[in-house]
Amino acid sequence: MTYINLQEDKIDNLEDLEFLPKTIDLSDNFEGEEITLFQYTSSSGLKGMIEKHELWATNLAFMNDHKEMKYCLEIFDKILSSKLDQYQGNDDYNLNDFLQKLLKVVREKDTTCIYARCFTTKKDDLSQWRGYGNYSIGFNAKDLVIHSFTYTEQTKNLPLYLYKIIYDKIAQETMVDQMVEGIIDEYRKLSCRRKSVLGLENLDLIHTESIMNKIITDIFVNNLEKFIVCFKHQGFQEEEEIRLVYFDFLNTLPIEFRQSGEVFVPYVKLTHKCQKLPFKEIDVSPIFKDDFNRIETGLRLLLEKHKYFNIKINPSLIPYRH
Repeated sequence: MTYINLQEDKIDNLEDLEFLPKTIDLSDNFEGEEITLFQYTSSSGLKGMIEKHELWATNLAFMNDHKEMKYCLEIFDKILSSKLDQYQGNDDYNLNDFLQKLLKVVREKDTTCIYARCFTTKKDDLSQWRGYGNYSIGFNAKDLVIHSFTYTEQTKNLPLYLYKIIYDKIAQETMVDQMVEGIIDEYRKLSCRRKSVLGLENLDLIHTESIMNKIITDIFVNNLEKFIVCFKHQGFQEEEEIRLVYFDFLNTLPIEFRQSGEVFVPYVKLTHKCQKLPFKEIDVSPIFKDDFNRIETGLRLLLEKHKYFNIKINPSLIPYRH
């Protein structure tokens, strides 16, 4: 059996190219101003996090906006279809067949290995209060990444990433166009050096091309998942969303399910039951201004019962009349 060592071949590392969505680099903020991310939730949601020390990440195909994944796939469909028209008649290395295969991958994709927890940079925001709940939990972004991990000892070191959502349609299409052109370029280069580079001298040409296509297709699919994480319709732009993301490419995590109406929603737990969550502060909705003192007292007792001390509890500063 012949094995391919991707560490030794000449395929460019597409993970490092500029057109890919980037994780948020927190290194510049460790010594400066902290980045605080907010999670707006209900009283029952907050109580569950305090008592169980858990953050749940939902499979991206089951988010509240069920069209979100389709939105990104439609952009890929548009760009790939335009590339097929662009390269029509130019059948170098069976490029058109390869693009057709990528288009088929996009059109048949209905699931994802992405799990995400959604946050916002907006503190004490009226639209967030109205849309998501009466409590806003502030997390230090650095601590959120460091302290979040999966709940078994075997998997606790799996990486998590923060991604900033991209809403601009022109920017989205430009990024996808550049990504697809990068894939095409790699396909052509790998086609030129197929046998010698891959070390497949003893395999026939058809087998060589099959393995080559799988390598590039896998790169395409892995990068497609990153775009699915980051793209949303511009109508959601005011949310200023940031996502804590786990890519379960190897099906490593145990999948849990919760009910939402008649739908069974898959999710994973990103924190250990013995690890406290990195709460920084908790804000209370403006509709509870008159009852803030009583709410603060009860919440403080709940936090301290579960060993959360010195957490700031703030009333909303919005002059809102309920």
